[in-house]
Amino acid sequence: MAKLDADAETRHEMENVLIAKLRAQELESKLASISVSDEELKAAFASGGARGARPAKVRLAMLQLQGDAKMSDAKRAELRARMEQGLKKAAETPAEGGRGGAANGFGAVAAEYSDDQVSRYRGGDIGWLDAGNFSYRWPKAVLEAGYALEKGKCSPVIESDGSLYVIMKTDSREASAASFDEAKMSLQRELLAKKRAAIESAFLAENRSQTGAEIRTDVLSTITLPAAPARSSPVADSTPPALPGMNPTSR
Repeated sequence: MAKLDADAETRHEMENVLIAKLRAQELESKLASISVSDEELKAAFASGGARGARPAKVRLAMLQLQGDAKMSDAKRAELRARMEQGLKKAAETPAEGGRGGAANGFGAVAAEYSDDQVSRYRGGDIGWLDAGNFSYRWPKAVLEAGYALEKGKCSPVIESDGSLYVIMKTDSREASAASFDEAKMSLQRELLAKKRAAIESAFLAENRSQTGAEIRTDVLSTITLPAAPARSSPVADSTPPALPGMNPTSR
């Protein structure tokens, strides 16, 4: 009977079993004992490791009249006159204010003098935006003007790619840092992950030193894996089957 321990594949499988048992006995018990104290959490929070900080926010309302960059001067003047008319009506009948979709926006005027389908029936309100963030769908020049406004103020008419815009800042919120209680859970996960990674790294380094194993990156870079053999498609037999009771060779 052949000796199983002489077979390379069997020996490799046995080594894997031993490594798994060693990991379960030594490494897993160390990982299970990891904890993070309140003192560590407070130190990480004090060092600037807080998570969940809230950026400054602004709430904007907008009037938009869709145009074309190639439109004539007459058409551009007509569009601008319409925007000025809408602004005049908004000044004569300002929004009631308060909270909600039309908070301090352009009120009912937006439904008639704005082509932005999402906001026109909400007083032009486009919601809360992160101040300084220009990744939204509106032109950068429009957002820049809105971010720079004082609360309750309106921008002049802005032209971008042929369309006309007027932006209003209806509300704003200052940036605020998360409290310790708000940041505690994310800090705990972060510190536990760091401790776990350190223990696993030390475990692998210790085992490599005991076994004499060495990772030779210079050798690994010279190894070329064999290409997978190409599969040949089986050729279908085009010969029809023999009729029952007939000799196949007599067809």
